[in-house]
Amino acid sequence: MTPSFRRAYPSALLRSEFSVELAPLQSITGSCSLRRSFSSEAEADETLEVDLSPTVPTTRDEEALTPKELPAHIGSEDIPLAPALKRRSSRTYAQASAVRFLIPKPDGEQGRATTEGSKGKKGYVLKELLTKSGAPHTLNWTLQEYDEAQKFIDSLIVKYLNVDVSRTKQESVCLEALRAEVVKTYPIVDQGERDWIFNDFVTAGLKKEKEKRKRKRKTGV
Repeated sequence: MTPSFRRAYPSALLRSEFSVELAPLQSITGSCSLRRSFSSEAEADETLEVDLSPTVPTTRDEEALTPKELPAHIGSEDIPLAPALKRRSSRTYAQASAVRFLIPKPDGEQGRATTEGSKGKKGYVLKELLTKSGAPHTLNWTLQEYDEAQKFIDSLIVKYLNVDVSRTKQESVCLEALRAEVVKTYPIVDQGERDWIFNDFVTAGLKKEKEKRKRKRKTGV
């Protein structure tokens, strides 16, 4: 049974705002509600009802264990928090798994060798770099492996590209077709940071083929 406490107020108070302060219930664990009811305009009785029904206290830890009751707003959908967190975690893991570790590009430009102590522009020779054992940019190829790869790529350059123009002026469609063919045999060529391995092979191949044709025009051989 819910006990009620009745207290009468003058009818004049019906037309004005008032508040009733209740002393804190320190010895009772429950919920308290205030209800005002008037049987008629002339009656000025106010009924205070105190609900003394026991309640089970909820700790912060228990609240943290029920995330499914808390909605997480993503876009225009209302998705429970637990599945939303699980979905975000899976997406983050998938993104991390897709990261490739690429071979870093060396300083300078290919074809411009830099001697120790020189003050000129930095550079490197692709053949020396890729066959140098223990270097951070090397493929650890032998000289024979490098020559075979360059010869193979040179043959595809003649097939797919315009030898009379530089690599940067080639049609992107032709470069991608060339790349697809090269990667089938030498997938490591596609693992260079900013495509430096592929680009350097193509640049070297175009230069070699252009010089070859120029020499042929002069000598007729």
